Order: sequence, then structure tokens, then C-alpha cells
Amino acid sequence: MTDGPLELRVFGLDFAVNVQPERRDAVARQWHWCRPDAPSQRTIAPLPSAPHRVGRGGSSVGSESAAGLRAAGTAEVEPVDIAKTITVDRIDDAPGSGSDTGDYTLTTTLTGRAISARAGEFVMLHAGGVCDPDTGVVAGLFAASGTGKTTATQHYCTHGYGYVTDETLIFNDRRDVMAYPKPLSVLVNPGVSGVKTQHCPDDLDMAPPREGALRLGPLVLLDRIRDDARPDESVNGGDAEADATRAAPDRIDVEDDNSAGTHEPGEAELSEMPLFEALTLILPQSSAMPQIDGCLDLLARIALAGGGVQRLRYREIADTLPLLREVFTLAPQEPFWRHVPGTWWTQQPDVDPYLPLASATLDAAVTAGDGDDDRAFATREDPVASPADSAEALTNDTVLTLAPFVDALVDEDALEVLTLIGSTPAHLHGLGAVIHLTLLDGPRSLADLIDVCTATLGEHPDANALVRRAAHDLLTNRVVCVER
Repeated sequence: MTDGPLELRVFGLDFAVNVQPERRDAVARQWHWCRPDAPSQRTIAPLPSAPHRVGRGGSSVGSESAAGLRAAGTAEVEPVDIAKTITVDRIDDAPGSGSDTGDYTLTTTLTGRAISARAGEFVMLHAGGVCDPDTGVVAGLFAASGTGKTTATQHYCTHGYGYVTDETLIFNDRRDVMAYPKPLSVLVNPGVSGVKTQHCPDDLDMAPPREGALRLGPLVLLDRIRDDARPDESVNGGDAEADATRAAPDRIDVEDDNSAGTHEPGEAELSEMPLFEALTLILPQSSAMPQIDGCLDLLARIALAGGGVQRLRYREIADTLPLLREVFTLAPQEPFWRHVPGTWWTQQPDVDPYLPLASATLDAAVTAGDGDDDRAFATREDPVASPADSAEALTNDTVLTLAPFVDALVDEDALEVLTLIGSTPAHLHGLGAVIHLTLLDGPRSLADLIDVCTATLGEHPDANALVRRAAHDLLTNRVVCVER
């Protein structure tokens, strides 16, 4: 047994972990692949807009924006110090729980501290990662909580692929990947989510990542079809770690979601997802995206460079190996959108983008020419509207403008918009997209918006009511606001 703190390296940061002497060897074994001299360690360059801390709550912006704020005297700017060793006191096990509670708490603590320290320096996705042993290309595996990321990662890495991570996929704008081969977190009781045991990848016969550089390739949504709603019956992908540590957007549901039991039995299937829809599912599985300049544009370009985002539907992960091999052969695609840089940090630099916002599930495709009486947009949660911005306050003379947003992508041909309001993605179609596109040119009255929507989408006997309702939905979800 060795005395002194346990030295680990996570996301390129050095940690000194104070572990009880009687547990040191066991914990060192669990984290063997994350020791500073481990072959899996790699250094990658940070994003060009390396962050500086500004404003309240540790929020940050890119270096150019930060320099501007410093010159204007609106915020104190302090460079992030990433050179020093971070000391972590391991939390003791709960009475009667054995060693599992403390080991799992250590995992969540290390992951959370590393994410906080690297916020804005890299893209960080709550996803598994496996690499092709010949090329070093990494497939990112993301999914909703409790749907088997670690199960999939473990299976692939015992069948020819190298283990990159089962928790946080970290990369830069050049798609260089930094491995995070943490211990795998296995549920103690498969029927109950909560405490998990930690296992060194060696103990699970997993292959390490190849020597040399790792490069991000395809992004894959794991869509596991389950017959019940129980937690994953083998290994859970560290989802509680993400819930405890990452500042993530509200989860966005889409109409063709991956609810259990909605798919007919059959072979595993692979299909490409529409990009904006896919990004609304990836963003809730990310950390600190608002702190990256042009975050939506960057993430979209990275996704297309790897061949687009693929949905992998399956019942048994063993059936998916041929499809995973196919994913690694996908050709890059060209961007098709117009990037609109956000206004959040220039209009309200001291407002924390992670403050709760209403979930903006503005994804129904009803337009003014449909003759459909449904709402123009569906909200899956009850947003809290400002009384001054209620539907009753909207008249034809009401002037609307875009609310501050972090970043946006627009596809004029498809009348589709993806925008990030704080940390909440909003996916707009039809009326919502037309209103948003119009307001990009400046504030407009509701009467003007009705005219533009009618000219764009066609005449409709209820055009006034439909546009008014769409504007109200955008107001309650903080996508637009009333010009004061």
C-alpha cells in the first residue's frame, strides 16, 4: 500500500485524491486507466475561443467577448488556471453501505470538478465513445438517461473497439478527442437506480484506445427498445453522474421520440436523423455549451463532418455490431444552414444562461396553410409566462422582437430554425420559423407578422388567430419578447 494522495489525470487536469489508506489500492485499481502516466492519456488543443470567467455564477464567454467586456468595464475577467493540481477529499461511505457509496461519489465528484474546470474550453457530451483500432476514429454514443450507453460501450470494447469513455466525450473544433476511460459504473441492484459499483476496464476485458491521435467521427443516438420502463438490466451509463454534475439544457422531446415499446420487433436498424432534430437531443446531453462561441454552428459542423447523426434502434446490443461497422464508413456532409451568432453575451452578459427557462418544445409542423385547428407549436411542459406578455396583452399594434439567444441556425428553404435560449434549445417550424426569421431583421408589429406569415405560407381564414397563438407560444417560451 502506497501512502499519500492518489494521483489521477482527468480531462488533462491533475487531481490529488485523498483516499482512506485501507481503500487506496482498490480505488487505484478502479482508476488505473486514468493515472497520469497511463497510455490512454492524451493532450489536445482547446477551442480557439478559450474562456475567461465573467459575470455571476461562474458563467464565461469566449476570449474576444471577454476582452470586449473588460474594456467596457462591465465585468471582471479572470483567466482559468488549469495548471495547478486539484485536491479532492474522498467522501466516506454511508454507514452500512459498504464501499460502493464512497467509490461512486468519488466518480461523480471527479467528473463534475473536471467539467467545471474545462467549461468553454472543449465540447463535452454526456456520451460513450469507442474507437476503431486501425484508424483511431471515435464513434460517439448518446442516449437518454438509463438507456444503456455503458452497456453498449462495454459490449463494443469487448468486440474489437477501443474504450474511450462511458461518461464524457471531450473534443475540440478539429475533432481531436481526449480519452476519459473512467471506471465503469454498474448498478448494485439492477431493478433500482442509485448506487453503483466501479469497475476498472481491465476487469471487464475491455480493449484500450489505440496509440496515437483519436478523432471524432460519427455521432450515434442509441435507441434501445424496451418492453418495460425498468432501468437498464446490466450496466447503467453513469447517468446520475451527469445529473449531478453537468449544467445541461432542459430535455427536449420530439414527436418521434424513443419511447419504450413503440417499435415492432425485428432486426436492429440504422437511419440518419434530420440534423436540427438530432441536435435538440444531443444538446441536453452536453455541458457548458452556452460558454462556447458559435456553439450550435460548431456542433452542427462536427456532426456533419462525421457523416451526420445516426439513430441506431435495437433490442439487443449484440445485434448492432454490423451496423456500427457501417457507421464508421460514412462520408462527410456539407453544411446547409445559415449561422446567426447570438446576442446573449452582448445584451445581458451578467445573466446566467443556466437559470431555469420554460422547455421550448416548439416542434409541431402546423402552418397557416394547413387548415388544422391544432396549436402551431406543442409545449410538453407548462411554461411560466410573464403577465405582461400574456396572450390577452397581444394586439395588432404589439411590437415583438427576438429575445437574447446564445446561437441560432436557420434553414430558409425548409423554414426551420434551431435556436439556443440560455441553455434550452428551441426547434421551430412553420409559423414559428417565419416569425423568427422575420424578427432577425428587427422588431415588427403583430400586424406585420400576420402579413408576412400569410405571404409566406398562404391565405388561411384563421390566419390572425394562428399567428397570434404562435407569437404567444414564442413569448411564453422566451424566444421572443415585447418591445418596450
